[in-house]
Amino acid sequence: MAKNPMFNGSGCKDPTAYSAIKKVDQERRAEKQKLENEIKDLLEQYSYACDNIQVMKEEIKALGEAIKAERDTSKAIQIREDSVQGSNRISDPTAEAVTRIIDKYEKQVNYMSERIDQLYIVKNRVDEILSSMNEQQREVLTLLHIKQYKWHQACNKLHISKSSLYRIRDEGIKRGFECIKKTKKTGDW
Repeated sequence: MAKNPMFNGSGCKDPTAYSAIKKVDQERRAEKQKLENEIKDLLEQYSYACDNIQVMKEEIKALGEAIKAERDTSKAIQIREDSVQGSNRISDPTAEAVTRIIDKYEKQVNYMSERIDQLYIVKNRVDEILSSMNEQQREVLTLLHIKQYKWHQACNKLHISKSSLYRIRDEGIKRGFECIKKTKKTGDW
């Protein structure tokens, strides 16, 4: 029979071993809770990310059209200035204002492009986590954390008991842990 580290040789509880084991157990639970919260946060950001990606794409398209229109106006002013003054330098205040507007639009487009990249990172991470789960786990986590269903609503939709829902959710979260740990080790996270 293996010796239990919780007890000393006389059969009494060893407080040092007990404290060490308790501390390790608390650290494991804290790490599990941290990863669970990370997965929940990512899942809850998924809808926001997908919606904002679409909105920002439309805004970038509109800004692109505005930039094109401003550039066309600027070119017309440059051509007129060139023919009147015989130089390549733009001295018209309107043309300078147009140039500033174009610069402003381009900064907005660059900012939005960076923001879309960040939103795609969130979306891709969630897709990766969800793909590591089976269909039932994916459906439960999607209902609870992406679509924000209440527990009883998810139970009714899936026609399962609350205890089954908890169990499936916990299994899905566990698979999500494994996925995150694996990708963090490879440096892809």
